[in-house]
Amino acid sequence: MRDTAFFFALLLFGILIGCSPTNEGNSRQSYVQHPSELLLGTWTLGQWALYHSLTFDTIELIVDNHLDTIYRYHYQIDKDQLVLQDILGNTTKAQIMHLDSNELHLANFLEAENQLVYTKKAFPQASIDRTSQLDSKLKALESLPQAYTVVDRQQEALDKTIFYAGIKALTADLPKQHIITENPHLLFHAIQTSEIALIKGRTPIRDKIYPRARIEEFVFPSPIQPAYLQDIFHLLKTDLRTWIEADKAQNALVIDQHRLYYISSGGHYMPNELKEIARMVAQSHF
Repeated sequence: MRDTAFFFALLLFGILIGCSPTNEGNSRQSYVQHPSELLLGTWTLGQWALYHSLTFDTIELIVDNHLDTIYRYHYQIDKDQLVLQDILGNTTKAQIMHLDSNELHLANFLEAENQLVYTKKAFPQASIDRTSQLDSKLKALESLPQAYTVVDRQQEALDKTIFYAGIKALTADLPKQHIITENPHLLFHAIQTSEIALIKGRTPIRDKIYPRARIEEFVFPSPIQPAYLQDIFHLLKTDLRTWIEADKAQNALVIDQHRLYYISSGGHYMPNELKEIARMVAQSHF
């Protein structure tokens, strides 16, 4: 009888301890249980400063800073920490000091010395214009000294484009530490075709040699996919030096919000002209 009473006393004590609230559990409950719902969207500092805006998708984070440089990370929530992983697999952690539907406070975020206080700006999914803007880009190229004119303009199946075919082929056998998403080409799943244009300058670079280029336009649902693909492209082209297998011509990549423009030049004789084409494509807004 005494053993039975002792057993029930221990059971009652365990139940009371298990049901007692803790400050730690209450303070972390929101972003442990619903990180996507709270983080999804765009957060801004309200000033033009380092890391002035953050845009969260379900697994990807775009960090925009005052130097017009964009960083892309895979992210996870671990209790009160924001865990970031870059394209090379390097991991860094920031402390979530506060998170609700309106404000996000981060400490030790990347190289920021002070705590960063962000306010929420709803991600404007419904307002995104998914139409092609290639025509406006081509119109702007007419104003360059080479006075580019369109030789051909059409829709192209994805697997017929240089950029998609290159991404699909060259990422197939990459080590996992280089690629966070197993199949980066699946980022194209939201689009079925791309717009392409072949252009030629009316003014020769030198005797009877005219600049030429192929421009491919891809329109995505959000800025997340182009930013990720930009990182993959630079990894293949600069770090691994394998992009030449996809395109032996000089080339450039331009991101304009949720649009991606891949530019393949007519050859190695026009490096300066390629830079001017890329600059104009990036600057010509609609």
